[in-house]
Amino acid sequence: ELKRNPGRASRPASAAIRVTDLSWRGNLNPRPLIKGGGELLMDEYLSPRKLKALTGIDDLQQVKALEMRVDTRENSLGNFGAYLPNLRELKLNNSLLVTVRDLGTTLSHLHVLWMARCGLSDLDGISSCSSLKELYIAYNNISDLSQLSLLDHLEVLDLEGNNIEDINQMQYLGLCCKLRSLTVEGNLICLKPNAESAEEPGYNYRAEVKKLIPHLEYLDEIPASQTAIPPSKKMNEDWLIIKESIKEAGLARDISWLGTSDFLSRFIFQVMM
Repeated sequence: ELKRNPGRASRPASAAIRVTDLSWRGNLNPRPLIKGGGELLMDEYLSPRKLKALTGIDDLQQVKALEMRVDTRENSLGNFGAYLPNLRELKLNNSLLVTVRDLGTTLSHLHVLWMARCGLSDLDGISSCSSLKELYIAYNNISDLSQLSLLDHLEVLDLEGNNIEDINQMQYLGLCCKLRSLTVEGNLICLKPNAESAEEPGYNYRAEVKKLIPHLEYLDEIPASQTAIPPSKKMNEDWLIIKESIKEAGLARDISWLGTSDFLSRFIFQVMM
């Protein structure tokens, strides 16, 4: 099981993928089939043939957890979820995603999704993942949470280090009736109710969030009922500046494997019987 942390224009008809063997704990599929000399595998998006070649197995129904890094600035992944009907956990941390729509519309069976530090500025298309229970999207540039109100099964949400500047955005999360754990540290709403207002001495973001999401059980890993909590070190202007550096430095470091013109991906396929 993957480790959890409780964070257009027309496209070419083909994509190239480079497979890299990463260290991993747990049972792995047989080694992916890699063409000699690091030759790129040319094919249409993530087709069944390509998925079988990369995983080394013929029965894609066995794949329940998948980790990969992708660059979708020029290529889409296609509707690869249709070929992985039992995929429940997908980890895309440190990818370059233009939009959530790049994941296609066939991930309605997905339960857990990681997209931390992916450069996302909005969540358009997230409603296609209609069965999501856990969503980890820390250190992106998200400010509008309206799309999340469509996730009826959402229980855990990590929004740390994003650009949420209006406390009223929490109203959308109030519509997620099963939401029990929320992380918002490192957002401007922890300092003041909105970007235009001055800091208010009596402002308490925990009390405001609890008011807008009354059924919430945990806020920033502390029981939501505890509203009289001393300010953390992640609730000051200096930390908000550091947050942006984390995004930029992390992205530069973690996408160093990307080529200048190729569509390159790292894959880990894990089969759980």
